[in-house]
Amino acid sequence: MKDPQQNRVYAWERWAVAPHDITEVLFEAIQPIVNHIWAERGLEFPPQVMPMFKKKTKKADATRIAVRFGEKTYTWIILHELAHSMTSTCDGRSNHHGALFMGIYLQLLQKYLNLDLVESAKQAGLRLREDAIPVFLEDV
Repeated sequence: MKDPQQNRVYAWERWAVAPHDITEVLFEAIQPIVNHIWAERGLEFPPQVMPMFKKKTKKADATRIAVRFGEKTYTWIILHELAHSMTSTCDGRSNHHGALFMGIYLQLLQKYLNLDLVESAKQAGLRLREDAIPVFLEDV
């Protein structure tokens, strides 16, 4: 599936997000962080943290059921992948890097890294939903 906003999101992250978070998190510490964030948002059944396959070129990836990371990663990458997990369904549907994903991601960046980046995201031409909620709660 085409993800028209992906490259713009990655470019924006390089200048707007990454420079503000140099905290590396070891793999063993990621699941408790995921569980905490999931619970704080009032969600049940957090995704399982799993190791990233060594041959992968990506730093991390996510579905509704699992998030995968290498031996260590940055906090902002954990938040990025959790936004993917919150905007995906168990049957594989995903918002990819769309407006819903960006809305959730920006909420997580604000809460957990104290980064208010809504205006910079808009200036970068990114679509976002400021009122975003996890996709699996939309019908509740």
